[in-house]
Amino acid sequence: MHNSIYDLKREELERIFHQQPKSTVNKLAFASKISRLLQQIIASLTKAPEPRIGTVKDSFGKTLWCVYDPITDQSARLASETEVRIWLEGRYYTM
Repeated sequence: MHNSIYDLKREELERIFHQQPKSTVNKLAFASKISRLLQQIIASLTKAPEPRIGTVKDSFGKTLWCVYDPITDQSARLASETEVRIWLEGRYYTM
């Protein structure tokens, strides 16, 4: 039990002072965002140099080969596996 109104105010002040200030919370949130940004930058700088190859169907149902070179940031849609091989060889010889 409290002896006086001053004890109540003291307890309230102690509770307030033990809470983290909003500026500290904001700093932690900012630090977290910076950390995520740095992780994304590192991931993009260390990405694999291998080209990515996939297929899609055009509106007529024909298969198109999609190729992407992360080093040069070039991409293409090709009509055949032979064109993909030629594109890959051209990439190899221009490096």
